[in-house]
Amino acid sequence: NMGCGTSGPIRLDFPVGSTGTTVEGKVPAQTQVTFLFRAAAGQELEIGLTSPENSILFHIEGIEDGQVLKDLLDGESTWQGTVPTSQDYRLTLDNAGEMATYTMQLAIRN
Repeated sequence: NMGCGTSGPIRLDFPVGSTGTTVEGKVPAQTQVTFLFRAAAGQELEIGLTSPENSILFHIEGIEDGQVLKDLLDGESTWQGTVPTSQDYRLTLDNAGEMATYTMQLAIRN
């Protein structure tokens, strides 16, 4: 489980030969949990987030260029699109409610 009581970004590494990963964890009340992952320009990125409490939103932005791929405020629990630039991306889970659990699926395809 990731997210509870951690400090700093959590690096998401994909198992060898794999194009995705599933992360489960908890986000304390009124807190953010941040992940970092690397993606290359032109790759397809797909992220889905489920949380029984429905209080977690997520945001994706490029570390180097600051370009936002998905805004927290759109309220969507999924995002799918083409990565514009090869760089690390920051994925932030934001919990506006009480302690919440989540399951996040992240896939990157060439």
